[in-house]
Amino acid sequence: MWLPWRIGFVRGGNHSIASGVLAGEGEVIPDTVYDMRYLLDIVSTDGYYWYMSGKICERVSDYRTAAFFEIGRLLTL
Repeated sequence: MWLPWRIGFVRGGNHSIASGVLAGEGEVIPDTVYDMRYLLDIVSTDGYYWYMSGKICERVSDYRTAAFFEIGRLLTL
């Protein structure tokens, strides 16, 4: 599981897990949790550039990646 994005990766049983999620039943317990919230204190983006500690690091190559990253920030509010 990747936090704060709440993304889990499944190996096998995709159909059963999808059925459970849609029905609002069952529980999925991750083997490993990666808490990457600390990155939100170091890295930011305006959709055009990535910033590390407030300084331009590199140009954003795909706005969707930047949006995804910033959604993680919103999930921690």
